[in-house]
Amino acid sequence: MEYLAEEIGSLPDMKKIQEEDEELYEYIRKGPFLVNHFQLNKENYGTEIWRKNVEFIKKFNRDLKRGYKF
Repeated sequence: MEYLAEEIGSLPDMKKIQEEDEELYEYIRKGPFLVNHFQLNKENYGTEIWRKNVEFIKKFNRDLKRGYKF
């Protein structure tokens, strides 16, 4: 997936994410991998697209931790 994301220009800047949002970094690093990760590329940084995908990733992982069945 990393190779594909790099090829299409959608590889998240993991160093920047780690520096700015440790919670998001851990969710991305530990999985599960979601299609929303592809929206966390440099071009989307700071936009509404970025914010909505971060919110979804965090909510999904928090629900998963609570044992929510999808």
